[in-house]
Amino acid sequence: MNFKRILLIFLVSFTLLDVFLFFMVVVNVRFTSIGRQTSANDIVMKEISNESISFNGHLAKDSHTGYYYSMSKGNDTNSLQGKTGHLHGQTTRFENGLLTSTFTHPIKNDVVTKTNNFDRIVHDPKKILHGQDYYYNNDLSSKHYVVYTEKLDGRPVMGEDGRLTFRINRNNQIVGYTQSYLKPGRILRPWKKTISQQQAVIELYKHNELPSNSKIHWVDLGYTRLLSTKNKAVYVPTWVAAVRVKNGGKTQHLKVNALTGTVIKNDNLVVNVGNSTTTSRPNVE
Repeated sequence: MNFKRILLIFLVSFTLLDVFLFFMVVVNVRFTSIGRQTSANDIVMKEISNESISFNGHLAKDSHTGYYYSMSKGNDTNSLQGKTGHLHGQTTRFENGLLTSTFTHPIKNDVVTKTNNFDRIVHDPKKILHGQDYYYNNDLSSKHYVVYTEKLDGRPVMGEDGRLTFRINRNNQIVGYTQSYLKPGRILRPWKKTISQQQAVIELYKHNELPSNSKIHWVDLGYTRLLSTKNKAVYVPTWVAAVRVKNGGKTQHLKVNALTGTVIKNDNLVVNVGNSTTTSRPNVE
């Protein structure tokens, strides 16, 4: 065996050894990092439990994907205001992008088939404009208000725009609704991974948003308004958590930007309270 061949064998062997060692280092660093993150999260979750903060079910650790959306508000005459002439059996008024309607004859609400009842109304073009764009949202609904929302990327819009809210009186009759509308928009940036449901709760805890002795009733991933002008708005994936103090306090709806993990303070989530509507981190009975 000549010297050049021996040298070649050594070079190949050392190259393969270097590649193997590099791979092992990368894998070790990756799993060490994951292990540290998992360990840190486990510690925080234990702290949350020690403060008597509980939650329904299991907080998922998997991430999702989302986009930044640019949306046009339906303030023009082609969206809502200019089409109210197509509606029958109701009186309407339009102000600041919000359509308010009162049915001429209240509609009986059959509790047994509640969702089917409202679906029929929503999909009736003589009663609701753009009804095909709205979907029932159980979490935002209550005894006297049934809420439908538009969706972005298959997820609900959790804010004052893109919402259809039915009013129910004490006689269990549907007396009317309010409606805002977002026209189809466009994606501003390529998709990004979101933080997990569990990480969103951890971020709320780290920023002292979760009171002791409270319960997290649900944590949903939807879209909320990040920036807004008169006719356009930017929407971002957002984890919204419904939190209530166990001794009978109010329910707060807290938000975390699902792409950055930032707690959102300027909450524009609208929740119906009794006979009124509130914004800015509302409390609901």
